[in-house]
Amino acid sequence: MRTSFNIATLTGFIGWTALGLYLALLPSMAQPIIPNSGPLASGLIVGTVLVVSAASQLIAPKFQPRAAQILGLTLMGLGAALLLSSNLPEIGPAAVKIFMGTAAVDTGIGHGLSYWEANREIDVLTPAKNRAGISAALYLAFYPGAGAPAVVVGAWALSMPLVIGTMIFTLALLLATIVMIPVPSLSQTVIRQSKAETAALHTEPESAFGVVRADRFDIGHRGWDNDGGTASAGHIGAR
Repeated sequence: MRTSFNIATLTGFIGWTALGLYLALLPSMAQPIIPNSGPLASGLIVGTVLVVSAASQLIAPKFQPRAAQILGLTLMGLGAALLLSSNLPEIGPAAVKIFMGTAAVDTGIGHGLSYWEANREIDVLTPAKNRAGISAALYLAFYPGAGAPAVVVGAWALSMPLVIGTMIFTLALLLATIVMIPVPSLSQTVIRQSKAETAALHTEPESAFGVVRADRFDIGHRGWDNDGGTASAGHIGAR
């Protein structure tokens, strides 16, 4: 469970960092990039991220948790790349709006899928008696990501323009996301969740993710033959 917890915390942290980038910094960054833009333009972009994230969580249960985390990270990486591209001098005003709008949609979907499924995986794996403490630890790992962009870029803004600091932070987020994308694929790579597995979430949660709990099996093992290298006896009897 420790491995699953660590993967979930990293996924959730990156997701909330991407969301915090939009909530804290995009309104200030959009005004110098988008010509004749006012609060409405930046407000629509920020609102799009939140609305799309909430909507994507409605379809998140149809995916396997690890597959959804991979998909979410990939979309957030694409969103960060588009946000960086929107600041290129060769991009025209109309293209800037398209790039930022598409980046907001990708980031919103990526955040919704990765955040929901990181929560769900740990919730299913956690014994009931430990759920409060582990959930608290999970959220403590998630939410510093939401404040990191404002704090880090705010410190950088003391010595550089805000837009440049935001772009550097976005580049760092993109690199971190690229590095993180293959990590959830350490296991659980099936994309769609079967109906039987979905039903198992409500009846016997530990079976939905292929988790074998020690108290559900009797495992016996005896030695190995000296001459053949094959097991002389062994059994796994399911109760």
